[in-house]
Amino acid sequence: MSVDERTLAAVPIGQALPEPEVVPARPESPDTKVAAQWAELKQKAAPLHSPSLDELVSLIGLTAVKEQALRLFEKVRRERALPAERRIAQTVHFALLGNPGTGKTTVAKLLAKMLHEVGVRRSDVFVATTGEKLARMGADK
Repeated sequence: MSVDERTLAAVPIGQALPEPEVVPARPESPDTKVAAQWAELKQKAAPLHSPSLDELVSLIGLTAVKEQALRLFEKVRRERALPAERRIAQTVHFALLGNPGTGKTTVAKLLAKMLHEVGVRRSDVFVATTGEKLARMGADK
């Protein structure tokens, strides 16, 4: 018998049942908030879309990264809305830092795909490297 069943069984016949305990709703998680922001942005951004950003938003955690990706997507969307002669050419670079296994490579690949999908990059090619390789061989190798 569960605790609730024992409590109910202990109430004499004819006596009012105790009021149920009200459990407050859990606060909305950051991942849920980001997913809601992305759903809203997708509606505004049509026909511009990004399956890779869908995938990034579906990952667990990485809230700050997701928020930054949404800001970047929104920036691109706004820039695309301007006439071509009013657009300003911009460069986008990322340095993803963190411990092994924290999703840096996954996020970098998804960001590269997203930038390709929205027309910022010509290809979705992603090149993983290290600071040591860049120092030894140069950035163009």
